[in-house]
Amino acid sequence: MKIKLSIISNTRSGDKGKNSNVGIVFKNQLLYQWAKKNLTSEVIKSYFKSVVKGRVIRYELPNLWALNFILHDSLGGG
Repeated sequence: MKIKLSIISNTRSGDKGKNSNVGIVFKNQLLYQWAKKNLTSEVIKSYFKSVVKGRVIRYELPNLWALNFILHDSLGGG
């Protein structure tokens, strides 16, 4: 089954130089646990493959039920 991420989470993005970030905050712990298993750095890099030229690093924030991804070399030099 496919659903929009906006149904199960809130998101935000930002930029710093040539890198961008995507933060995803899930609505409950069960959804967060699902995301930890399924939203890997590789999945996010594949989804953003047209803009991400570098690596993608995932940070886990379990106290917020959130994941933050840094997308290196994604803004064409800043």
